[in-house]
Amino acid sequence: MNCSKCNSLNDHQAKFCNNCGSALAADQVQMQNVRVEDLESSSQTIGPKKRGGCLKSFIIVIGVLFVIFYLIGTFASDEEPTTTTNGNDIQTTKPTEEPFDLTQFKLEASTYPYKDLARNPNEYKDKKVGYRGRVIQVMESGNNVAYRIDITKKEYGYEDTIYVTYKRSKDELRILEDDIVTVWGLSKGLETYQSTMGGQITIPKISALAFELH
Repeated sequence: MNCSKCNSLNDHQAKFCNNCGSALAADQVQMQNVRVEDLESSSQTIGPKKRGGCLKSFIIVIGVLFVIFYLIGTFASDEEPTTTTNGNDIQTTKPTEEPFDLTQFKLEASTYPYKDLARNPNEYKDKKVGYRGRVIQVMESGNNVAYRIDITKKEYGYEDTIYVTYKRSKDELRILEDDIVTVWGLSKGLETYQSTMGGQITIPKISALAFELH
C-alpha cells in the first residue's frame, strides 16, 4: 500500500508509513484486507473443485478401460485354448467339440434316388444321406481316402456309382474293394474325374462322416 503523502510502499497491514510516519488511510487498509481475504477464499474454493473434477474424469476413464478389457478377455476365452501351469508341467485344454451322434444322424438321413442326385445336384447339396453299396475302387492319400461305390443293387450285382470322400482316423479299419458298406454323410453335388480311357466322368459326390462294414 502506498503512502498518500510520500508515496512510499508499505505492508498492507501497516497503519503508519515506514518512511514518513504518517498515518495511512483507514479505507486503504480495509480495502487491501478485503482483497487479500477474497484471494484466499477463492483459492480455497476453486482448487478442490478442479481437483475433484479431474479425479472424477480419471475414475470414469479407468472404468471404461476395465469394461473393454473384460469383454475382450471373455470373447477370447471362448475361442482360444486354456493353458494351466502345475509345477513344471504346462497343460493346454482345447475347446471341446460335440461328438458325432451316428444314431441321431441315421434318423435324420434320407436315401434319395440316384438319378435325382445326378440330375439335380444343387437341390440335394448338404442333405444328410445314407447309402448301402459295394466298394469298387479305393484311392488313399494318408488318412484322406476317396471311394467309388455302386449303390443300386441289381440281380447280378450293383450299379450307379457315387464318389465318396472320407478322412479316416488313425486306428480305424481300412475299407477295401468289394466290401459291402453303408456310408453316412452329406451330399456335395457332383464330382468329375478322368477314366482310365481318358474320358471325363461326372457322378454324385458324398462327403462321408461314418461307415458301417457289412
